[in-house]
Amino acid sequence: MKPEVECVESTGKPLRVPYLTPGGTLVIPFDSDPKYHWWKAGQSVEQTRAEVMARMKAEGATMLLGSDRAAMQ
Repeated sequence: MKPEVECVESTGKPLRVPYLTPGGTLVIPFDSDPKYHWWKAGQSVEQTRAEVMARMKAEGATMLLGSDRAAMQ
């Protein structure tokens, strides 16, 4: 499940959102909202993963594997 964009920067450029691969790997695009950039003092990877999981649950995603599926229940 790979969403395209979440919101638009003040520059008008769309921002991509973090997502989980089918194998459960968290992907944080470089062109996502800086709040997700843990390497630039953004929120933690755990917080981002929790947001992605909540968004996927709200969207009814069913392709989660392993511990991600258990964590959502």
